[in-house]
Amino acid sequence: MAVQVFAHRGYSGRAMENSMTAFKLAKEANVDGIELDVHLTKDGEVIVIHDETLERTTTGKGWIEQLTYPEITKYSIATIPKETVPTLSNVLEFFLDTSTVINIELKNQYVRYPALLEKVLQLVEFYRMEHQVILSSFYHPCILELKKLKPAWNLAFLIDCVLVEPWKYSTSLGISQLHLHYSAIDEELIDGCRKYGVLARTYTVNEEKEMNRLVSLGVDAIITNYPTKLRKVIDRKGME
Repeated sequence: MAVQVFAHRGYSGRAMENSMTAFKLAKEANVDGIELDVHLTKDGEVIVIHDETLERTTTGKGWIEQLTYPEITKYSIATIPKETVPTLSNVLEFFLDTSTVINIELKNQYVRYPALLEKVLQLVEFYRMEHQVILSSFYHPCILELKKLKPAWNLAFLIDCVLVEPWKYSTSLGISQLHLHYSAIDEELIDGCRKYGVLARTYTVNEEKEMNRLVSLGVDAIITNYPTKLRKVIDRKGME
């Protein structure tokens, strides 16, 4: 199977990350999937933004957990004056009638957001996109909680370090999908994942040299800020 192309926070190499503009550009680029990040506002809205605070990517400031969504929409995306932080509903609706995979990263490793899992599950089920969505997190207890609630869903451990035989770690806990930093990917890892039936996706790969290496190794998907560049690498590899 060909390596899948996932646009990291949308086409973030061309537009501000996690903006509707970035997701529209990713859709136009015919990516296989997109990756996005979600937090929960004070009034219970699931919004698409990477950081726990507004400062870096918007014109506002403050902690998301302490602000309501109407308060957040008073500010614009930092480089897109007429655009505000989207909700998860906005993004799911935009990709509703497509085959694009939606990788939702639950940003709950620092702020726990007790209601985040419930809200995300409700939204995915409302749009009937259970088979189109991957839920991932660096906070592995929440993935295990999701495994109990939705055992048939696509769930992935995010890992930002090099573990010894991570395929054994994940399968021992009933999880068969790993999202790994590209520095952890080598032939041994791919072989181990294949042997144990674990899907190996990798992030965030922006340099052509690394794209070539990872495509040659046969990872299942590469998450990148530059999906068009990655697609060209994959196509060129296929012609060799």
